[in-house]
Amino acid sequence: MTAQPPKAQPQKTSVVVADTGPLLCVGALGTNGFDLLRRRFVANGIDVIKPATVHSELYNRSVKNDALSLPALRAYKSSMLKVDNRQLNQSVRDVLRKQIEAEVIKRAQLQGRTVTPDPNANGGEIDAIMVAKHENSLLLCNERPARKVATGLGLTVVTFAHLLRAAMADGEIAAADVDQYLKHLPPATFDIGIKNPTSLTINSLPRIPDL
Repeated sequence: MTAQPPKAQPQKTSVVVADTGPLLCVGALGTNGFDLLRRRFVANGIDVIKPATVHSELYNRSVKNDALSLPALRAYKSSMLKVDNRQLNQSVRDVLRKQIEAEVIKRAQLQGRTVTPDPNANGGEIDAIMVAKHENSLLLCNERPARKVATGLGLTVVTFAHLLRAAMADGEIAAADVDQYLKHLPPATFDIGIKNPTSLTINSLPRIPDL
């Protein structure tokens, strides 16, 4: 009987590409947030990459002196976050922008609203999707329209809510601390990847995909 070659094991990811929103959430959580990223990814040999557009968005938020200015600046400067400066294809960018805008409009219609997508929005999500697709990596992104487009492209998407659940399950962050964090999170950045963050429990959070 001829010996069969061993089945190839699925290759574990060595990269996660981060969009702006989750990094702002990380910054707003302070030391716990950065420890969360470090333990979940960096300590396991997984590089956290932020595309140049995300890098710029974090910097621009930091100089506006809003409620997230200092945390955002810390995330912007964090040495554990690598910057991806590759030149990305503009035509692909345009296609992804249209797809995300279509999802924005669809969601608004389901809620009985009319919306005109901002043509200057979603730059971070678009570039993060492109880099994640190129790297065949995980995508760290909170915004639902961008997540819908990314999963349609075959990407595995992790939200900040995934990270919170994993940290709570591992005892790295107490549920009470998460509750206080959410109460102080500015409404403009309240999208952590779940529908009702104010009623957050460990069972309401999505499970993080196996890395």
